[in-house]
Amino acid sequence: YGTGSSSTCNPNDARRLGAVRHLHELLISEGHTASLNATWAQSIGAYGVGPGQFASPLSVAANTNTVVITDEFTSRVQTFSPNGTFARVGMISELARVNVGAPEGSGPDNLLYPTGVAVTGDGAIYVTDSGNHRVQRISANGQLIEVFGSPGIGVLDFPQGIALGPGGDIWVTDSAKSKIFQLSSTGEVKSQFGER
Repeated sequence: YGTGSSSTCNPNDARRLGAVRHLHELLISEGHTASLNATWAQSIGAYGVGPGQFASPLSVAANTNTVVITDEFTSRVQTFSPNGTFARVGMISELARVNVGAPEGSGPDNLLYPTGVAVTGDGAIYVTDSGNHRVQRISANGQLIEVFGSPGIGVLDFPQGIALGPGGDIWVTDSAKSKIFQLSSTGEVKSQFGER
């Protein structure tokens, strides 16, 4: 048991990823489903706030080169190689928090309770910055590219999950508004589903 999300690394690959909060680690299974009965091939992380450690891993996304994991309570996103080696502190976790242990914030280089994450084939990372009511797009080398929404203003209230669709569309779930938003690649709302 535990909470978290799972995502397939590759549609043709049987490996599955799952961030498990109560274990404070990422588990990778060799089965088609991630469950307690699966054969876990690998685990990443341990409890803590240092590089490669988690206080509350929540979401995970991967491409062929990178595994990206949100750690909600430490307000950071960490990256790993596909074999589980911590990539480096200077990438996303440093963008999110200038130093490990630095305060969370609402500035363009800060995150506040990141929940969802998606990664493109070229390594661009999309993060739902829930506490700041926005989505941040970050390049593979850790540079902020774009921000959709802003604290206290905008269409997003408490974005949670995120997925990338065909044609560059961005799909975001918003728990406070009980809606799903379809955004264009530039952040404009194309459609929304759900009522509040």
